[in-house]
Amino acid sequence: MTPNTINTIDDLLRLLRDDEDVRAAVRRELLTEELLALPDRFAKYAEVTDQRFEDISDRLAGLDDRVAGLDRRVIRLDRDFGRFRGQYARDTVERNAVSIVIKLDEAMTLGIDENTVKVLSRDHLQALAKAYGPDKVAAIPRGDRGS
Repeated sequence: MTPNTINTIDDLLRLLRDDEDVRAAVRRELLTEELLALPDRFAKYAEVTDQRFEDISDRLAGLDDRVAGLDRRVIRLDRDFGRFRGQYARDTVERNAVSIVIKLDEAMTLGIDENTVKVLSRDHLQALAKAYGPDKVAAIPRGDRGS
């Protein structure tokens, strides 16, 4: 067989394997333009996709730091809000100290002190009201009845 003579299928396959120019010519004859363009199109697609992943990675790189910063801010806000609530409670007690003392004094005259105080259910409160009578209950200012 001379270099360009093809006698068998094996000769054709050998020529296709050995000669890049013959292989390229057969591709152009057998494949459509769209199929021939696929390697270039895929290379461009891969490049764009890689760039997108790099962009996403860059954006995600700082995310941990930002989340940690937000976490610190939420903890600080929670602590500050706790201080606010505590200060509000102290201010309320200071503003209403006289009323609180009077109510405590009234409670102690009834035999109620810090050792006997408990949260009463609605049924218990109704029983106390009945025991003291409607006149005494009516004498309690409406806003104070709840407390």
